[in-house]
Amino acid sequence: MTRPFAILLTAATALPAAAQPPGGTDFALVGPTDVRRARLTVELDGKPVGEVWDAGFRALFAYFDRDGSGHLDKTEAARLPAAAVLRQLAWGHVIPTPGGGPRWADLDADSDGKVSRGEVETFYRSRGFGGVVFAHARSPAAQKLSAALWAKLDTNADGKVSEAELAAAAKVLTPLDTNTDELVSATELVAGLRYPGAAPALALEPTAAPKADPDGVRSSLVPLAGPVSEKPVETWTVRFGKRADGAPALERSGDRIAGSGVRVDPAPRAVEEVAAACKLARRTFTESDGNSDGKLADVELEKPAALGLKFLLPFADRDADGALSRAELDAWLDLQAALAAGVVVVGVTDLGAGLFESLDADRDGVLSVRELRGAIARVRSASAIKGGFVSKPDLPRHAVVVVARGRVPAELIPPPRPGPAWFRAMDRNGDGDVSAGEFLGPAAEFKRLDADGDGLLSADEANADGPRK
Repeated sequence: MTRPFAILLTAATALPAAAQPPGGTDFALVGPTDVRRARLTVELDGKPVGEVWDAGFRALFAYFDRDGSGHLDKTEAARLPAAAVLRQLAWGHVIPTPGGGPRWADLDADSDGKVSRGEVETFYRSRGFGGVVFAHARSPAAQKLSAALWAKLDTNADGKVSEAELAAAAKVLTPLDTNTDELVSATELVAGLRYPGAAPALALEPTAAPKADPDGVRSSLVPLAGPVSEKPVETWTVRFGKRADGAPALERSGDRIAGSGVRVDPAPRAVEEVAAACKLARRTFTESDGNSDGKLADVELEKPAALGLKFLLPFADRDADGALSRAELDAWLDLQAALAAGVVVVGVTDLGAGLFESLDADRDGVLSVRELRGAIARVRSASAIKGGFVSKPDLPRHAVVVVARGRVPAELIPPPRPGPAWFRAMDRNGDGDVSAGEFLGPAAEFKRLDADGDGLLSADEANADGPRK
């Protein structure tokens, strides 16, 4: 039996940058009794993410090495932005807030009086910028959702859900399907609920040690230290953008200890949002340049619309004349675009140990007819039936993991659905089955295809024998 793991997290904080394996990032999967190592490899348009970041750090260092000496002196290093500021590139922020930059002692690791590119890179990587960024959140909606589901299933109102009540889940919950899409959604269980309703935050400093959970469950924020398997027991390979023909966006190999719920968000959010922010900054510059001399200074920078650009002076005023030229602005924005190209975020939303999550097998945030029919089997397979009743303490803990190029959306990303094209086209509610109501052919043809006679066409049934013309 595959045991769901309460995922995860750490990457740069888990192992020093130098100890990370080439071409991958190791992190921890936290299980009921142990912690195991897993590995994530990411490709961006066919290039390893590490190669993209090598180019990004070269651009970052060259930008601040204003005299071209190959190292930073104290004056040059004082202009470096804080790591927390750069992490906000994932949200499309290109104008940092001045102050809070690196201390010289933290940069000059070998105390030789100068800072190399390697020292700059090590500083930022150790603080969660560069490579893959892991972020964590806890869903505020999950417990409300499971409580509502529990109350609906507890038909005799004794505060418990028996095996018989759980076996009747399809009959009891189907009337909640008010929009008749053959799905019971989170909002149909709890009006107005946004599920999972928590976007992992990037402003937090990387976690260096476990934290106590309010509910008494061991924190899923753990460092890779102590009794962790030496080799990864599972590998995730994620490919964004251009990739070889037939190569999947997500490929998982090894012992699948993480359970379900891993998604890839293909949208290049950071690249697109940084590009939009750069376009806005350039337009603001043009509109604020009243005398059209290609430079903003003094009164022009005090205009309300230009105050954001004024924040750039400590970073972008390369000739130190107290003004921001168009060339200086362009150089800064080009650097932001180069850094945004490598942004990859693994967002982990902890859903807790809820009944809804135990039934939602494909992690799409709705309960399908097949999932409701299989409710009793799902809970039994998790060893959460005790004495004929569902045991809340024994329900497994779940998480949704999204790998994204930029900010992680708060809504769930639908899982990829198998089956031939005609099958996916008829599956209007996207639950992975075609019901008699969705099937567009004759009833006799549906009956012929429905080999097990359960009233639902699965992808396997569709693949076995397509509809006759």
